[in-house]
Parts: sequence; C-alpha cells; structure tokens
Amino acid sequence: MNLFNLLQLPSVPLEIVVKKLHSAKVIELSMMSSKFKQRLQEFKLKTRSLTWEYPHYIRVSSPNLELNFGLNGPWNTRKINGKQVMMKSNYSMKFCSFLFIECEDRNYLQLLEDMTVHLLSILRIQRFNFASQIKSYVCSLNEIFVWKYCQKFYTIRLESRREITPNEVTFLLDNIETKELEICCKIENFQYEKPINSDVLKVFTFEWMNPKCFLSDRYTQLMFFGAMSTYFHYFRAVLNNWLAGGNNNLRNCFLGENLHEITALDFSRDLPGVETRPSVFSYEDLRSRTAQLIDENDGKVDVRRECDGRLATIIWTQHRIELLVWNNDAQEKLKNFSKF
Repeated sequence: MNLFNLLQLPSVPLEIVVKKLHSAKVIELSMMSSKFKQRLQEFKLKTRSLTWEYPHYIRVSSPNLELNFGLNGPWNTRKINGKQVMMKSNYSMKFCSFLFIECEDRNYLQLLEDMTVHLLSILRIQRFNFASQIKSYVCSLNEIFVWKYCQKFYTIRLESRREITPNEVTFLLDNIETKELEICCKIENFQYEKPINSDVLKVFTFEWMNPKCFLSDRYTQLMFFGAMSTYFHYFRAVLNNWLAGGNNNLRNCFLGENLHEITALDFSRDLPGVETRPSVFSYEDLRSRTAQLIDENDGKVDVRRECDGRLATIIWTQHRIELLVWNNDAQEKLKNFSKF
C-alpha cells in the first residue's frame, strides 16, 4: 500500500478526503494532532447541529457524536482548546459515537466550555440547540457560558426544578432568540409582559407570564400545557387578538392537559362576543393541520375575522381546545363559508 502525508495536501483535496472519513473520528483526530486541527480550520467540517445538554454533555449531529464525562479508563492523552485531557472513545454503537473525558477533580463546566471552543473552531454548524433540566443551583442562568458563543438558536428547552429569579428569566428572554422555545419554570411575585423572541412557544407552569407575552405577529405556534380552569384566559386573549387583526402569522394555538373537569365549552360564557358558524372543514382537513389527535366526536366551529376575512377553526374536547388558523390553503372553503 502506498502511503502519503495527508497534511501535505492542499486545502481542497484535503477537504475531499476528510469528508470521506468517519466524522466523529475526524473530531477526535483534531484533539490528537494540533497540525491536523490547524488544517481542518482552513475549511471546517459542515455539521447539521450542535446541542448543549447543559450541564451534562454536548451532542453533535451529523456526525452523531456525544461528548460526555467518564470516571473509568483506560484513558488516552488528548488536547481540547490547548489543554491536556484524558479521553477514551467508543465507536461500537451503530447510531452514535461517544468521546468520554476524564473529569475527576476537575471543573466539568470549564471542560464543557473548552469542548465548545474546540468544536466551534473546526465545525461549520448550521443549527444550535440548548437543553437544560436544572435540578439544583449550578450557576445563574445569565452566567451560563453558552450565551457567550451563541445568541440565536433553533431550539431551547428549559426545565427548572429550582425557583428561577426574575433577573435570570428576564436576561434569557430579552437577549436570546430561538425558533422554538419550550420552557417550564416557576417564578414567584413576577410578571413578564414582553413578546418573546421565538416562532414556536411551548409553555408549562407559566403564571409568571402575562397574556401580553403572546400577542405578537412573531408566533406561528403557541402551546399552553395546563388546566383550563387556570389558563383559559391565555387562550381567550390570543383568540381575541387574532380576531382584532393581530397574531398574523399564527397557525395554531393549543391549550390542554388533564382537563377532565371540563365537559363542554359554553361559547356564550367562555368566549363572549365571538361569533361562530358550523365548520366547513372536514376532520381530514383538521388532521392535516394539528399535531394533536382528533376524532369525529370533537367539537368544531369556524370563526372569521372582519378585517381581512381570514378563517379559523376552533376544535375542543373535554381535555383541550385548539385554534387552527387557515391562510391561503383554504380559499375554496372560504368561498363556501358565505353559505352559512
């Protein structure tokens, strides 16, 4: 077999060769050879996503690679962000590779940040994601190192089992932008009132969020998970704002979960002033637009806003209620609406 020095190749042929290699092994190789890392930085490896599972590990997609911490060797010497670490690899799994870093007697948050700096120096990342289940106090939300390297995300999932302070959540919602935000946290004696920088919003235990938060053209999907008796006024505020000409990019608004105390929706009582008509949409139409399971026993009515004639359908059961907004995909149905 003829051997050649890979690092002596020009950038274009080197990139062609590197793309044919196992991507996770390329990342590990960049931790073994500083010269290879420097060459890799000339073009950077295209990667679909990087996810911080804070404060536990980092996951890279395409390649499917997880950088985690371990306690048992055998270990090999590697370098991350110029610092020597002990590492072992596992490429035996079919769908994911693993790099484990020895973290005994070391600051694992600093190791996570060093991993971040290293990966950003060699990868061209298309999407950034952040997920955290905060069970105890690790650090303040606004002190998390991730925000230094990224302010625009594809998804953020935040669940906190400790109480979050108003300063923490205000920092996050005022400064970070994401396509989809899923948030579940408890904040006492606080009301956040500004629209949130996210297209899709999924919220749990959200008494600290004023209904004004949800009245914005930014949102395409709003999902409230909580009891109807407690949170119905959030759904009503969004519906009334849409009828008045707001929330123009909304596709659906959902409220549900454990709503067994609701047996029927009384529109005259629960949605005063909202004029409804029998729905012109079939259940097949509705199933194509909602992520929820629906059947022919679900209630359904249509509403139309006067400012532009756009149509929406309200569907409900004992356990949930959902607003589905129809845009240009319902022109024929809109014509038929005048028959009622």
